[in-house]
Amino acid sequence: MALHHRVDVPPVAGLVAAYGMEETSGTTVADASGRGHTGVARNVTRVAGRHGDALSFNGSDSWVTITDAPALRLSTAMTVSAWVKPEDVADWRAVVTRELEEATSASYALYASDGTVPTGWLQTDTDGWASTFTVDGTSALPINAWTHIAVTYDGSTARLYVNGQQAAQEPVTGDLYYDAGALRIGGNEIWGEFFDGVIDEAGPGTSAIEIGRAPTVPIFSVRKGCPDRSTVTATNIRSLQHMKGPPGLRPTGM
Repeated sequence: MALHHRVDVPPVAGLVAAYGMEETSGTTVADASGRGHTGVARNVTRVAGRHGDALSFNGSDSWVTITDAPALRLSTAMTVSAWVKPEDVADWRAVVTRELEEATSASYALYASDGTVPTGWLQTDTDGWASTFTVDGTSALPINAWTHIAVTYDGSTARLYVNGQQAAQEPVTGDLYYDAGALRIGGNEIWGEFFDGVIDEAGPGTSAIEIGRAPTVPIFSVRKGCPDRSTVTATNIRSLQHMKGPPGLRPTGM
């Protein structure tokens, strides 16, 4: 007689959602963090990934949508990361975007490319004004090769990491804006920016990685839970873009 039992995965500290893309069929994309933020895929292809399986995005209308939940409303600190294997970096290529309602803007985003280099995007409340910050890499990501990218915010500084090593940092002020907008992987509705290539091991966390303890950021597989480290030397840091406008949206704590 066969015996069956269910193993419930407890929530992983610091993670609010994590997507290993391990499903073999269907449109469901499970949340491996244990918090139940299930995604729904559109027009993706299931392929081999950096760890196990992954999703291939077509660059025009593919994405995974995760509906709003309180835990996804990151405010004072965050980390967003993913493994990416781009086929094209000649345009804005969204990897993870936390949209604001009615597709007006984004709270935070991670891009494989802004048309030139990988980029992190944050929108904050700064003394009653909506301020947009970017932290930009120094060189384009390689085509058809796996690269780990991440953007972090600790309440005062945004940092961009490429293959576990800091590539850039910029000062940022204010708490991140949030509302009931969707979290998306592989595209966004705001500006119609879509990733072209394969994404694996994507997700946001509630705190910034502490870089003072080690020269590289530990990169963990959502599927296997094993560390995978690599380093790339950073060179010059591109300048911050800082734009202001009327707030219109309510940040946390107000």
